[in-house]
Amino acid sequence: MNFIILLFFSIAGFLLKFGDDLIDVHHRGEIANIPLIITAILLGLLIAISNDSAAIVISIILGVLFSSKIDSYQYIIGVAIIIATPVIVGLYYEPILPRIILLLLILTAMGILDEKGDSISEKENKWYILQYRPFMKISVIILAVLNLLYWDVALGFLLFDTFYILASKLTTQAYAK
Repeated sequence: MNFIILLFFSIAGFLLKFGDDLIDVHHRGEIANIPLIITAILLGLLIAISNDSAAIVISIILGVLFSSKIDSYQYIIGVAIIIATPVIVGLYYEPILPRIILLLLILTAMGILDEKGDSISEKENKWYILQYRPFMKISVIILAVLNLLYWDVALGFLLFDTFYILASKLTTQAYAK
């Protein structure tokens, strides 16, 4: 089990949602830059250290991009930092196998479904399960069971999502007081 992958995914998930809530919910975009820059660096490092992690991170970015949810300059800068980080630190070389391309295609499709489902949940105030973006989570588990995705990366992604949800709960509680 690669502890760095688990740690980076966990911190990135928490800080991404914290920064996102600072912008969208609490209208504090000026201080959102710090957690979002750290998130972008961590996600870029995940791309640099593992093709499986790269498939997940790139799928998340493409899912958000294809769902037209990149709606602030912070996200554009974040994507630029994510792309620049592995270029600066260097990539751990693993051949791009057909398995990685398959992961990228499946996870990107699931990321798009998750983002579209989240939008439906927000707009129609129903289908609450969709606000938790279940499609990519289920796919990651299935892909790991089928040995198409490394387990440490699958667990890392699930931790990313767990800490993303935790950050949402904590920021909601903190600003409610």
